[in-house]
Amino acid sequence: MYCDMTGNIPANTKKSLGSNLFEISGLVLLVWSLCISGVRAQDTFLDTFSSESYSNNDGTQDFSGNWTESGENNDPGGGRIEIRDDQLRFRNIDERSISRTLDLSRATAAVLTLDYVQEDGDELLLVELFNGSSWNRVASLEGEGTLSYTLTSAERSASSAIRFSSDSGNWSNGDEIFIDNVLFTATLEPPNQPPVLTVAGDQLYCPGDTVPVVESISITDPDDTTAPLVSIEISTGYVPGEDVLTLNGSHPSLTDAWDVENGILSLTGPALLTEFEDAVREVVYSSSATNPTGTRVFTITVGDPGLSDSGNTVITIDPDSCGPCEAGSSAPTLNPDVPVAFCTGDTLLPLDSYTDSTPPVGTVLTWSTNPDNLLDSGSWFPGVQIPSPGTYYGFFYDAVNTCASPVLEITLSRNETPVISATTPAESCGPAALVLTATGEIPNSSTAP
Repeated sequence: MYCDMTGNIPANTKKSLGSNLFEISGLVLLVWSLCISGVRAQDTFLDTFSSESYSNNDGTQDFSGNWTESGENNDPGGGRIEIRDDQLRFRNIDERSISRTLDLSRATAAVLTLDYVQEDGDELLLVELFNGSSWNRVASLEGEGTLSYTLTSAERSASSAIRFSSDSGNWSNGDEIFIDNVLFTATLEPPNQPPVLTVAGDQLYCPGDTVPVVESISITDPDDTTAPLVSIEISTGYVPGEDVLTLNGSHPSLTDAWDVENGILSLTGPALLTEFEDAVREVVYSSSATNPTGTRVFTITVGDPGLSDSGNTVITIDPDSCGPCEAGSSAPTLNPDVPVAFCTGDTLLPLDSYTDSTPPVGTVLTWSTNPDNLLDSGSWFPGVQIPSPGTYYGFFYDAVNTCASPVLEITLSRNETPVISATTPAESCGPAALVLTATGEIPNSSTAP
């Protein structure tokens, strides 16, 4: 068995039933459908009429409903339209018809194929497809053969349907046509995947202060780089009129709205996932109460209501654990004009050069090599000392109350100085535009300067 890449059924996969009609065997049909599905990422809606039922589903997807007769008794085992010898038979049908629905709303393309044979008579059988508002004429069948038809975009919808009826006016008992292997091969859009949100935060809040609702956040999506909405809800412990969520900073792609009744801050895009990450990092919690108490749980949700992901962070209000810290809740501000990359012979600059922020009264600008243990003086690095390449964390330290502000992180690096290995001169006897070239190398590097 092999896959016919044109979408047709190879002749050697068919077998004769009676004098003319062909039927695909169940095993061959299954393998053929899997071939198409594997190569073209296609799904199939199929009825081989292999049992005396109007609810057969022999493809990879089910039809939306059963075959439904009009003008008949809807009996697959008898009448002028019936299933006989594993085929759908039409005899003396006149004003009668039969139809079946299927959902092709996710299909980017679809092809209808079916086999037919006219055993007796010379009347015509009409094949129609529903386009959402009316029936489109597809073919008028007589004789014997295989019909192949590519559906239009209007014929691919949630209400797609096929219908068979008379296309001539004087059927008799001697007029008989058989239909078999009604197959819709559809290329379907992959379903949209939800975003994935990862947040962390378990912090202490001191009355009169502000604190970010997250300590870290990551938003990913298998098939999108943007999202429509992020909401941050104080889902546990919310006190209306006291608790507030505020978005700091500039976020031009987003619109923020605070719902004071329900304690929800909405950040509306659409915007890049990275823009939402940056914004959520700058959302802070505060309380106007003199002595707030309890715990606040924050639920962060990314995406629209039908396709979203959520995560939680916690802030605990504990006035007894909060001293009169003078360090504040803001990290020193980076001075972007000071370089962080140096060449071989350069002297690195003192760490204090990297911020112009004035320490709050009662605090000292301090640098550490340990981001997780800022109050461990063994990891501190005096700002006036010439540092070595590496990562440093600057903060304002309040020695009286043994507390510190958030940190400013910088990484200093030293690069090898490029060496010129060859030059190409140029000359002119008079005024001219000349091109002088030089080539070189960076020691211990495969990258050219």
